Amino acid sequence: MDWRAERTALDEYIEQLGMQPSYVPRPGEVVLWAPECQGELAWNHENKCIEMYSPDEDRWLGTPKWRAGIVGQTPEEDIVLQDLVKTAPKKWDVNYSGFRVETFPDPQSYDKSYSLHYKYIRLQCIKPFNAYELFLQGIPPENLHPSIGYAMTIMSSFSLLDKYHFKGAWPNAAIYCRGIFIGAELLVVGDAVRLKPKRQFDSYESHDAVEDVMVIDEIRLELVNCVSNLTSDQLAERYQVRIAGKVYTNAPPRSSTGTDGTSQPLPMRPEEVIDVFQSIGMGGYGSWYRVWNGATVEVSQDMIIGRCYDPDAMNLLFGSCSLGLDLSGVIKAREYSRKVDERIPEGKGWFWGDFRTQTLAIDTLNGQDVGYYSEAREITMWGANLRILDGTADSADLRLARLPGNVGRPSKARSNFSEIGKLSKLVSTGLGAADVSNPVSSEEGPILPNEDDTSGSDEVFALAMDQLPGGTDESEEANLLHNYQSDYTLTSHRITIATMGLDGVPQAQAVTVSLKDLIDGTVSFETLTEAFGPSSLGIIVVKDLDSEFQRLRSQVLSNASYLAALPNDELESLTSPSAKYLVGWSCGKETLRSGHFDTLKGSYYVNCAFYQDASLQGAPADNFPDLSEYTAPNIWPPAERLPTFRPALEQLCTLIIDTAALVARACDRYATANIEGYKSGYLEHVVRTSLTTKARLLHYFPAEEGASDAGEGDDDWCATHLDHGCLTGLTSAMFVDELATPPVHGAQLAELGASPDPKAGLYIQSRTGDVVKVNIPRDCLAFQTGEALQLITRGKFRAVPHFVKGAKPSAGERIARNTLAVFTQPNLEEEVEGGKSFGEFAREVVARTY
Repeated sequence: MDWRAERTALDEYIEQLGMQPSYVPRPGEVVLWAPECQGELAWNHENKCIEMYSPDEDRWLGTPKWRAGIVGQTPEEDIVLQDLVKTAPKKWDVNYSGFRVETFPDPQSYDKSYSLHYKYIRLQCIKPFNAYELFLQGIPPENLHPSIGYAMTIMSSFSLLDKYHFKGAWPNAAIYCRGIFIGAELLVVGDAVRLKPKRQFDSYESHDAVEDVMVIDEIRLELVNCVSNLTSDQLAERYQVRIAGKVYTNAPPRSSTGTDGTSQPLPMRPEEVIDVFQSIGMGGYGSWYRVWNGATVEVSQDMIIGRCYDPDAMNLLFGSCSLGLDLSGVIKAREYSRKVDERIPEGKGWFWGDFRTQTLAIDTLNGQDVGYYSEAREITMWGANLRILDGTADSADLRLARLPGNVGRPSKARSNFSEIGKLSKLVSTGLGAADVSNPVSSEEGPILPNEDDTSGSDEVFALAMDQLPGGTDESEEANLLHNYQSDYTLTSHRITIATMGLDGVPQAQAVTVSLKDLIDGTVSFETLTEAFGPSSLGIIVVKDLDSEFQRLRSQVLSNASYLAALPNDELESLTSPSAKYLVGWSCGKETLRSGHFDTLKGSYYVNCAFYQDASLQGAPADNFPDLSEYTAPNIWPPAERLPTFRPALEQLCTLIIDTAALVARACDRYATANIEGYKSGYLEHVVRTSLTTKARLLHYFPAEEGASDAGEGDDDWCATHLDHGCLTGLTSAMFVDELATPPVHGAQLAELGASPDPKAGLYIQSRTGDVVKVNIPRDCLAFQTGEALQLITRGKFRAVPHFVKGAKPSAGERIARNTLAVFTQPNLEEEVEGGKSFGEFAREVVARTY
C-alpha cells in the first residue's frame, strides 16, 4: 500500500531535489536553527564564539539561541544564494516563503512535546547540522539546548527512500533505492557527496583532510544469503548498504589512484565539470580530476560525510571552501550516537530504520500523526486510498481517504511531504514499523574496482519505535508553545470530527459518560479509545454529578472575579516568587510568546496535598528541594476578605479528584488488558495517593474596548500547549459581564448563559490536525489527557494540543471568563518512564516553559 501511494509523487519529488541547490535543506533533514537570527553571523574575537552582529548599530547582539530541528516544510518560493545570509525580497509571508522547522525531541523518550515547538523561519536562521561544531564553538555545553544532544543521538542511523527495483540470484539479492537518509541529511541519486579520507590522520581537526567527492549513481540494500524458511522474521543472514558512483578530486596526487602512476593526470574540462556535477559553480573549487580513471566505486554509508555545496554557498556559510570543515563534528557525533543510542546493539555501529520517522523516533510531523499508532493503519482508509490510486473512487472514498491538509498553509499548494501523501514512509504515517532486527554489514572504506568485498563483522540494526507526548485550557504549563509559533495558522480545510455551528465555528462533541457508569465500571474500551486514543480529542465529559457540584462551581468561579478585583498591593502579597509564581497569585510572570508576557489572565495556584491530609499544604521537599512549585506551602487570601475562597475551593478540588480517580480506574482496566506488563490499578493509585496534584483557578480579564487583535493568534487567552500531568479536570467556564455586575465581594455575580462571542472558548487540535471548539456543559466535568498519562500508557492514550480563544471586546460590556483546572499528577518520586521520576520530568517541563 505504502509503495503504491508514493510511487508517482516520490519520482517527482526526487527529480525536484536534483534541480535544487545542494545547500537548500530538505524535508526530513535535521538542521541547526534559531527562532530568531538578527544581523549577520561573525566571529567575536573577544568572546571567542560566533555571534550576531549588527553593522548598522555596530554592536554585537549575542549568540543565537541554537537548537536542533526537523525540516517539515520547504518554501513555496524559489531560494536564492543571498538567502543564506540575508533574505531576498519574497512575494509571500514566511509561512509560504520560509521553512517549517520543528524542535527535535528526545528519540529515546516517550516525551515528544518538543515536536510542538516549531516556527516558520528564513533560510538565514538555518545551518547544516553536520557543522554544529563550527557554530556552537565557545558556547558552554550546559548552555546548549537539549535538542542538540537529542539530534546527535541519531547521527549513526540511516533509512532508505524510494525502493524501486529488486534484483538477485539465489541466495543473494539487492533492493535498489533512489535516496538514503544518513544521520542528519537526505542524499539522493545525482547528489555530489564528500567522502571520508581513508588514510589515517593524527587528528581529524584538519580541514584539508577531505579530498574526494562522489557523484551518486546507485543506492542499494544487499541481502546476503537469503533465508528460505518462510516462518523466519529475517529475509537474509546479513544486510549491507552500498552507495556507488564515480569519484572526483581537486587534489592532483589523488587522481593517480588506480593508475600505473606513469602518466600525468589531466584535469577535467570545464564542460565536463558542469556535466558531472550538474552545476556551473563547482568549477569554483579549482581543477577537478577523475579518481580510478573514472571507474565506479562502491562505499558503505559510513564513508559519506555529507553533501558537497557549491563554493559560493560554502563561502557565505563558512567563509571557506574546505571540503572537510565538518569532518571532525560528523565523526564525533557518530561516535557519540554509538555510545548513547540504545537502539544500536552492543558492538555495532549503526541503527537501520525502515523509514525516516523511525530513525528520528518522532510521532508527529507537520501536525500529522506519523507514529506507530497512526490512524493511517486503519483498513477502510487504506481501501479508499487504493481506489483513488486506481481511479475508481467515489465521493465516499474521498472522505474515507482522509487526505492530509497542509498545516500552516491552508490555501495554497501542499509541501513536498503532503504531495507524497499521507501513506508515504517519507512523511511516514507509521506504517509497517517492523518489530524485528536487521543484521547489516557496514565496513569502513570503499570497494574499489576489481577489489573483493572485505566486509567486516555483521552489523545488526534493531528496529524500535517509541511513543509521543508536552500544559491545558487552563494548564499550569499553559505558555508552552507560542514562543516558537508566531506564524502558526490555526485553520484547517477538513473537519472530519466536527459539525459547523450556527456561528460558523467548527465544533466537536466530546465523548460523554455518566458518573454511575464510572462507578459501576461499565465504560467500554471503545469509548475510552474514542475519548483518549491516538485519533481522539483527548477529552471525556462526565455527567450526572452530585448536586453539590453546581453550587461549589458557582462559588469558586465567582471568587475568581472577586480575587482579581483586589488591590494590586494585596494581590502582590499573595505571590510566591520562590515557587516560580506557581503557588498563589500569578499575573504577567509567564510568557506566551518570546518577550510577550501573559497579562491577559490571572491565575491562583493551589497545591492539593490537603486531599491526602488536611494539615498538608504542599508535597514533602525531602528529595526535591529545587521543586518549590510543588513543595512550597499554599498561600490563601485573608478569610476576612474572601471568607468562602479556601473552603469552597478545597471542597470542589476534592470532588474533582474523586471523579478523576474513577476515570483513572477505567483507564487502568483498559491498560491492563492492552499493555503488556502494565501494573493493575496503577493510574488510580497515582491519582488517589498524589501529594503533587495542583489546582489552577483562572480569571481571564475583560478585553479592553477598542483593543486591536492584530498580530495576535487565535490562542490569545491561553497559548497552544499540552498538559504534563495525568488527567486534568476542567469545569465549564463562567462568563461574567463585570460592567453589569461589578465583582465586589458580597454582591451576587450574574453568570451569562454563554459567551457573547461564540468563537471564544476551549479549542483542541486533533491528531489529524483539525482545530475544533469543545463546549463543556455547566453541570458536567471534563477530563483531558496529559503527557504523564501518555507516558504511563506507552502512547495508547494521547495528550493533544489545545488553547483558549478570548472574547472580542464589545461596546457596553466587559466580559470576563473564570474557570478551574485540577491537574492530577504523580508524586515527585513516582516513575513515569523507565528510569525517570515525575519530579525529573516536571523539572524538564518547567525548564522549557518558564
